[in-house]
Amino acid sequence: MLICLCIFFKDFYADYSSYYETKKDFRSSQQNIYNIIYQLCILANSSVYNNIRILLSSVSINNQLISLNQFNREMNQTLDNFQTKTINTFTQTLDLIRTSMQGNAFVTLLETNWQFVIIEEQNTIFSTIPVVYNNTDKNSTICSCATSRNCIEPARLFADNGTAIYTMEGFVLGCYFLETVLHTSLSCLYSISCINEFRQAYVSLPNAVENDDPALNISFNSKITRFNVEDTIEILASQMFIESWTSNISYERYFNSCAPNYCTYTYYYRFDAFDILTTFLSIFSGLSVGLRFIVPHLVEIFTKIRNHFRIAPTLIA
Repeated sequence: MLICLCIFFKDFYADYSSYYETKKDFRSSQQNIYNIIYQLCILANSSVYNNIRILLSSVSINNQLISLNQFNREMNQTLDNFQTKTINTFTQTLDLIRTSMQGNAFVTLLETNWQFVIIEEQNTIFSTIPVVYNNTDKNSTICSCATSRNCIEPARLFADNGTAIYTMEGFVLGCYFLETVLHTSLSCLYSISCINEFRQAYVSLPNAVENDDPALNISFNSKITRFNVEDTIEILASQMFIESWTSNISYERYFNSCAPNYCTYTYYYRFDAFDILTTFLSIFSGLSVGLRFIVPHLVEIFTKIRNHFRIAPTLIA
């Protein structure tokens, strides 16, 4: 069905190709791209701090004091689970948004995924056709926004006649601004030469204003990030833009907070053959000494009892 629609609008789409091609100019989308990157950073930051507050408000209950090693082991496991859960929740939420946008076929403001066309001018009947992108990094060079949300092509600057004059490194344009951002790489911002090339191409366009701000001559430093320069924002967002996690685990504070009234411990020891023999001889020796003092007294007591109940013989004349 989608193939038939493309064939039906083939000739009509060709008449307006130059008009829609200018909508793929990076200048028409750059502000939205920057805003979405900024909002993603804010969303990731607030999500992390909200989860940290929830973690700090949780309570650990133990019926007895645990050792230092066990405490560190449990805390490290808790922190690992916290980090994994926080990142998974964020990425799942982001993926839900992306799936919902594609599933509901929302039309963007600049018609980057669906284009409105006039079927009948007199009755002003509109219809929509999907935008097609040339996926340069895919095996197939044609990708329709009607069937995929991952359709992208390199971001370019166009002249007034619709001719591409500059292709930007790392930046792409896609069906949705969110997909555009997630498939974009900031590799150009790590190179001052790439930034200067973009500025020269930008100011060469009509009505462009050159900005001599010295801050624009500063590039990112790849040595202060754990991410690769070529990584897309989707990879950065999958880690919530976090460079590193730090934690402060204090067994002393845990001990003082618990404040146990008393402590008990059990000492387990396994006897060997020598210990068993020594214990047996000790017991036997103790019994011998005890019997040496007890037996004479027992014999004396037994003799008195026997003499007391002894029947004396009576002589009859």
